[in-house]
Amino acid sequence: MKRPDGSFFESIAGPGKEKLPQDREIANPNWRTQIKEKAADQGLRVQNPTSPLSYQVSFRSGGGMAIAALALASTMPADGDFSRATYLRTAEEASGFLRQRKLWRCPSETDWNGVRLEH
Repeated sequence: MKRPDGSFFESIAGPGKEKLPQDREIANPNWRTQIKEKAADQGLRVQNPTSPLSYQVSFRSGGGMAIAALALASTMPADGDFSRATYLRTAEEASGFLRQRKLWRCPSETDWNGVRLEH
């Protein structure tokens, strides 16, 4: 799912047994699993997101693949769920957003906090 003014959301959760579209929500991607040393230990560690960019992917963490898929969809002989022009425009917008911010690597605090990465 593409953010209107940015990249793609990293994680969409589908809670509930039925996994219904109307139940989907943008999930916090800032969770990590960890090895339990004792039975009482937690296997999940969640960090609070630091900005709206915390929820979005960079080129190498899924954005490049999404952009490539959209660009390819724009070259198909017929429209899909959206028009071919919409697929291309969406790919170009996401690519421009990521290129402007030079978000080449997997997201980390330094990437999202404005350090310009050279490619």
